[in-house]
Amino acid sequence: MTEKKQPDYSSFERYQFGALAGVLAGSEESARHAPRALEILAGKDGLNLDPNAKEYHDSFGEQTPEQIEKAIKTYSGKFRKARGELSPVDLIGWYSDVLSCLDEGEMEKVVAYFGQYEEPLGAIESKMGKASHIKKGEGTGANTDEEVAAAEKMLQKYGTLMQVMSVLDNYKFENLRPNVVGMSKKEDLKGIAAQLPEVASYKARAA
Repeated sequence: MTEKKQPDYSSFERYQFGALAGVLAGSEESARHAPRALEILAGKDGLNLDPNAKEYHDSFGEQTPEQIEKAIKTYSGKFRKARGELSPVDLIGWYSDVLSCLDEGEMEKVVAYFGQYEEPLGAIESKMGKASHIKKGEGTGANTDEEVAAAEKMLQKYGTLMQVMSVLDNYKFENLRPNVVGMSKKEDLKGIAAQLPEVASYKARAA
């Protein structure tokens, strides 16, 4: 039996810091780090854009609030679209650093559970979005009882899967976060150092 080849994650990994920027921007506490995530996205660990290129100027450039919002929308969307072409079980390898704390039996259980869903993640997310919309409109008369019942069935079918993937995503992005915070720290501290007044060195004063 031929071992299944691990999927190529590069199609969406190149956008992962754009997705992280979206996560950071959604938190009042972490929003200030979002521009640094976009800088990493534009650099060698992401898209490796030429600073003189039009795409760099349009999406990153001066990083005004409008540009930041536009870049997050563009590249988090590209991340979701590219990742959505793979099935949940195909993404197990991408989550390997997060799942490394599990023992062999627990890992087999996760793989077996994800293996039930052979559809692309994007198709599942689309179905869940439509089902959620119908469920929220329950009682308004916008949908028939049969449509509401079908939506409930859909939410039950994929609900646990999407909850688990949300947890995995949270930890996956947490693993990327130190790269961004480290860049913010460096920039902040260099700014502080630049603003300090020039005084005689401690060694010179102690002599």
